[in-house]
Amino acid sequence: KSYSGTAATLVIPENILHNDMEYSVVEIGEEAFMANLSIETVVLPNSITIIRARAFKNCSNLKEMKNH
Repeated sequence: KSYSGTAATLVIPENILHNDMEYSVVEIGEEAFMANLSIETVVLPNSITIIRARAFKNCSNLKEMKNH
C-alpha cells in the first residue's frame, strides 16, 4: 500500500503498534511514496535498513532526507 497523505514533512516512526503488538520499522516498501508531490522532507529512524525500488520516485518536491 502506498502513502497518499499530504504532509510536507513526513516523520517515519521507529516502531508502530498494530493489533496490540509493537513492530520495528525496518523497511520502506517498493513505490511507497512514489509521485507524492506534497513531501518535502523525510525523517527516517535509524532502524531503517532497506529502501525498496522506486520508493521515492517522482517525488519532485522532496528536498531533504535525514535521520531522527
